[in-house]
Amino acid sequence: MKSILKTPVISALMFLGLLCLIIVGTQTFGASGQLAPRSTYSPGDPYTTLFYPPTEVPPPDYAKPPIVTIPSPVNDTVITANNGSLNFSLTLEASNSSRPITLGPVSYKASWMSNNITIGVGYSSAPFLTKTLPLSIDLANMPEGPQSITVYAYASCEYETRREQTAVSNDPFNVLVFKYLNIYYNAYKIGGSSSVNFTFDSLPKVSVLSPINKTYNEDRVPLIFTVDKTVNWFGYSLDGKQNQTITGNTTLSGLSSGLHNVTVYAKDAVGSVGASKNIIFAVSLPPFPYVPAAAVLGISAAVIGASIFVCFKKFKLSG
Repeated sequence: MKSILKTPVISALMFLGLLCLIIVGTQTFGASGQLAPRSTYSPGDPYTTLFYPPTEVPPPDYAKPPIVTIPSPVNDTVITANNGSLNFSLTLEASNSSRPITLGPVSYKASWMSNNITIGVGYSSAPFLTKTLPLSIDLANMPEGPQSITVYAYASCEYETRREQTAVSNDPFNVLVFKYLNIYYNAYKIGGSSSVNFTFDSLPKVSVLSPINKTYNEDRVPLIFTVDKTVNWFGYSLDGKQNQTITGNTTLSGLSSGLHNVTVYAKDAVGSVGASKNIIFAVSLPPFPYVPAAAVLGISAAVIGASIFVCFKKFKLSG
């Protein structure tokens, strides 16, 4: 009779032990000797709780700030082309593999703007170890003169500081023991920036009003143009020849029959040179020996004068 009762008791104890193992689970240890999260850990796991500090801590000495690199314009140089954007790169690197970082806000402050402008990076905010991002800044409507741009970038890092395991029994017989794991974190932000100073000088805009794309029947064509800003030098190149310095509107003279082209240049006080469009025009002179218009007028006057003199003499002799 005792042996018959003994078997169910042992079986019941084994069942309770197995049930306890299933409910409580096991704890494993990582290579560093710290308790690793339970194998059942997942969002909503009732046995593991993550604790974050209410305030951020200062960045540790080993933390690596974001590196902002502005390759162009070079500091203290003059730029003349406003292409609408300024390209730069942002490099972020985690301090070690166990403490990945997350990209925070990126912004810039331009000297001609009153507020900081946030840049849309277009990348995931998931933590990473190392990343270099190509970014750009909108430079539309940038005024002329000395300017500066400062780019700011921030990254954040959350890292584990310690773990705490607790065991709680809700069973009066201390058979069912529940194990809980508390993981504590610290968080910090770290920033980096880079500035560049430069002078923006727009190129003079030259517009040619004469000649135009048509055929002229004389060897003299007016060269008339306008410039949108104050300049200290004008010049033109006719048919690809060396530039000729002028003080303003002038006349292209001694033109031969055929196609011609002319480009007008203007230089401002900073040294920026603007050029007009290359104007193509034609000259078609009479096939007979060409006599300039001024000469024709002179010959005509002489002939008329001689005719009057001859008539005057004939009249006098006949009298």
